[in-house]
Amino acid sequence: MVQHGELIGLFIIAKMEGEYTDVHYTYSNEEIALAQGTARLAALVIAQVRLLEEWAATRATEQALQEINRRYDAFISIASHELKTPLTTIKGNVELTLRRLMKLNHNLSAAQLDQLRKPLETALQRAQVQARMIEELLEASRIRMNKFTLSMTPYDLADIVEEATKDMQQAVTDRAIILAPVERPVPVQADIDRIKQVILNYLTNALKYSNPEYPVVVHLTREDGFARVSVQDQGPGIPLEAQKSLWQRFYRVPGIEVRHGSGTGLGLGLYICREFIELHHGHVGVQSTPGEGSTFWFTLPIKETA
Repeated sequence: MVQHGELIGLFIIAKMEGEYTDVHYTYSNEEIALAQGTARLAALVIAQVRLLEEWAATRATEQALQEINRRYDAFISIASHELKTPLTTIKGNVELTLRRLMKLNHNLSAAQLDQLRKPLETALQRAQVQARMIEELLEASRIRMNKFTLSMTPYDLADIVEEATKDMQQAVTDRAIILAPVERPVPVQADIDRIKQVILNYLTNALKYSNPEYPVVVHLTREDGFARVSVQDQGPGIPLEAQKSLWQRFYRVPGIEVRHGSGTGLGLGLYICREFIELHHGHVGVQSTPGEGSTFWFTLPIKETA
């Protein structure tokens, strides 16, 4: 990886030895483009860290720091777009291959079909994770560059919470999600998709880190002119010193075991949630005790109709 003519690191891609390794495999143009984009993004992050260290050492002005961040956000946006196109192509090709494979199932034994299907499904899952991470980078960049807008409409928040809970339960059938009884309606002015995204993020984190033997519980209540949505889990809890940093960009709590799904992430999810809610003139927060679980919540102003 080269930045401003200087070698700052190596980005190595190698095939893993195993049952599905093809020694004659040639990387496609889309895969090469994805690797190049990833390397450029990694080089930028390394360069950003170096710039921040230099700024701290030389006590640079606030204006210089803002310029560093502006260039960083601009490059993140460009690099993310470059990654998105080849990744979308790869996802489409894998999905198409899986569909064609299913049509050939009568010509293959169950073992042969399974041997071909598993690596394709794994590749698709990883591509979906990468696509989500790229979308988070783009959203965070748009927020910081003030290029993000909301589509506000009057809506019953209870419907949004119920829909998000049902969607997550259908996606994760081996876990229990309980929606506590809600007194309807709970009228709000909101961007429905963004509020649903926040709820799904809270639920994803709760399921990822909590004990699978216990349900995740969702509450929707009214408090002093605000609607409050909370997601409660029975996970490991979060130390007090870490709670202060949860809503910052790129922050991930160290030493927390992932119990469900992938531990891959950029530490942008909660930062984006906070920005969305604050754009709605609401607030976010967490109540957590190590060993006893966590409750993540957000509030939105209630908009009573005349």
